[in-house]
Amino acid sequence: MNVALTESFEYDLTGDGQVLTESKAGDRSAGTSVNTQTITAILQGLDADTSTELNAVTKAYPIAVVKTRDGFYKVVGITDGIDFSVEATTGTTQTEFSGYTITGVSIEGDLAPTLDAATEAAFLDTVAVNV
Repeated sequence: MNVALTESFEYDLTGDGQVLTESKAGDRSAGTSVNTQTITAILQGLDADTSTELNAVTKAYPIAVVKTRDGFYKVVGITDGIDFSVEATTGTTQTEFSGYTITGVSIEGDLAPTLDAATEAAFLDTVAVNV
């Protein structure tokens, strides 16, 4: 883990729609492979603080750590960061979704690495929970 990382943020995502998809394809003639990593996350509710954070995320090339359903931590966008897009939806009735749908895409050579126990512990020590 880069020692310059002193703070990271966690979004507690619940419900369906939170997914990391990796699509790795090889090219035999070139002797290479490409893995397209796609993160989709849904944040319920619209607010000024989250809007400000998401504006910053779309202008940067962040790296994400995704906790899988089985408790492993995977690093996404480790080489060149992640390009994020954000869709804000207000909904028209009380029963319709109001919040942000975030989609991030990165291109890697390999599947997302899983953090080992020591790196996971060091990473978790930097996390600030967003509510």
